[in-house]
Amino acid sequence: MDHHSVHTVQDDMESFVYVVLYIGLRYLEHNKPREALYIMSEIFDHEIFDSDGRCTGGENKKFMITLLGKLGRDFHLACQPLDQWLRIILKMLQEWIEYVAPLEPVVLKRSFVYLKAKIPATLKPRPPVESLSLYDHKEMANLFAAALDPSTVWPLDDAANDCLPGLLAAQRAWQVFE
Repeated sequence: MDHHSVHTVQDDMESFVYVVLYIGLRYLEHNKPREALYIMSEIFDHEIFDSDGRCTGGENKKFMITLLGKLGRDFHLACQPLDQWLRIILKMLQEWIEYVAPLEPVVLKRSFVYLKAKIPATLKPRPPVESLSLYDHKEMANLFAAALDPSTVWPLDDAANDCLPGLLAAQRAWQVFE
């Protein structure tokens, strides 16, 4: 969303979560197969133009992380270990985003939801940034190790199945608005 921000390791970890979510929505069994195209378009293809006329995105991703918007609180992957990993990671991302750039939802015309910076009501002390789960990659690595532990039960019949076969990105976006 900010063309001038410095890229961080947290940005890379956030991007990795989006890759997992995209693959989960497109190729894994979940409870919203009919809405997958819409959800994917709203999260991954959404863009707006800023005041300088530059195309920008990310608002729907932040909305999804902070409030599970577009995805929905009831979304679940059928693969329980991956679903649990995703939920924990999304909470970690939420914690990070709320720490570095507090946000609050704002509802505008036609029920489009955007996010704006939250102005703190009080100046209470914040925990040190080093205490956050996404301060570095260690916690994410530990969660992967736990999910991939030999004692974790993964589904045996979880072969990838493309829920959008034969659609190119431009075709997916077009069909959402038809």
